[in-house]
Amino acid sequence: MSDLFIAAVIEAGWIVAYAATLMLTWPPRPRRSTADVSLPPAIQVMLAMRVKGWVVPAVDATYASMLRRGWFDNHGDQVGLGPGDGRPLSQGEEQVLRHVSAVVGRSAARSAPLHVLREGPGAAESWDGFSNAVIGDARSRGFIRDRIARPVYFLLVAGGTLAPVTYAVLALEGDTRLAVIICSVLFSGGAHAWLLQATLRKLVLTRAGAAAAGPAGQVPDSPLTAPRDNSTGWVHDDRGGWRQWRIQEPPIIRFSAWPAWIVYGAAILWTAGLLSLVSTSDRWDLGDLAMPLLSVYFGALALRLLVGLYRAALMRRRRRDFERTRTHVEGVAVRKFTHTYSVPDADGSHQQTDHHVVVYSGPGDVARDFIVGERVYDTVEEGQTRVRALPGWQTRVPDQFAVLPDTWH
Repeated sequence: MSDLFIAAVIEAGWIVAYAATLMLTWPPRPRRSTADVSLPPAIQVMLAMRVKGWVVPAVDATYASMLRRGWFDNHGDQVGLGPGDGRPLSQGEEQVLRHVSAVVGRSAARSAPLHVLREGPGAAESWDGFSNAVIGDARSRGFIRDRIARPVYFLLVAGGTLAPVTYAVLALEGDTRLAVIICSVLFSGGAHAWLLQATLRKLVLTRAGAAAAGPAGQVPDSPLTAPRDNSTGWVHDDRGGWRQWRIQEPPIIRFSAWPAWIVYGAAILWTAGLLSLVSTSDRWDLGDLAMPLLSVYFGALALRLLVGLYRAALMRRRRRDFERTRTHVEGVAVRKFTHTYSVPDADGSHQQTDHHVVVYSGPGDVARDFIVGERVYDTVEEGQTRVRALPGWQTRVPDQFAVLPDTWH
């Protein structure tokens, strides 16, 4: 019992040391109402987010800043390189410029669709190079620091294994002692290391960083870090900057199936009643029950017919309104993709592929999805080809689809 008490006292001492380290290294609290605009955008975002989950928003903010300064040139769904404003770039901005240049440089037209910005070489997924560059820049300015030094971290990890090791040394003997010591170092030390890594082994603001940090805020996404998605994407215009488009569903009219269920229910009721009458009576008259049930059945058929006529008239009126108000959709083909699915036939099923082209006509956030022929699909280039399409009635297959000659390079 005394051996266990000694180990408990050692563990309690470790907890006190951990709590004291946690309190003594608590970062200062920023109090500025606005960010220091003289700092690079990535550092502004890092400080505003208190060095937590800042990398992706900082990349987006850096890209937006460099776009405003003329380092990049966006048009529709395309991005190219610009001359810039002549001011020197920060280390993080140099990483973004290097990445975008590598993506655009692979194109003969010296431009590339926005969505490929995150697919290029380098640190497009984790942005390790960007992160290291910005952290180095912020450290050199004295804005961030390690919450605890590396020697302190390893000292606390070692201290976290001391209690179970002490218990094993005092209370056990032979091979059992060695096994418990090894497990204590691995598991107890690992658990304490995880706790330290989650709470103390991280970057925090210094007093200078807190003095320069603005209020915490959200940074909008950008195509530089957004994943590719066939239902959404990015476009850019000179007035509104870039915005995320989404596919608009075609105006398909759908009806409920309740009239059909009335007919099915009446048929089941008539059949069940007729069988019940036959099975319970030696002498039965068709007019006793069968005729009323038959009347109900044909009444249900008549109701179904009336509902069908109403729906046909409604569809005719809706289609007339559609034909009167529909106009051509003209814009940039911002996305192209294929969809393959199985279609049943007499021999089982076969594979069919639809070729989709998404057209953005602006200025809102809605794009139209059209299914076109394979030959037309092959002539369309994302972000460059302008098309003119006439939507079809309740379908993605257009009545007209033409590729226009004017493109952007």
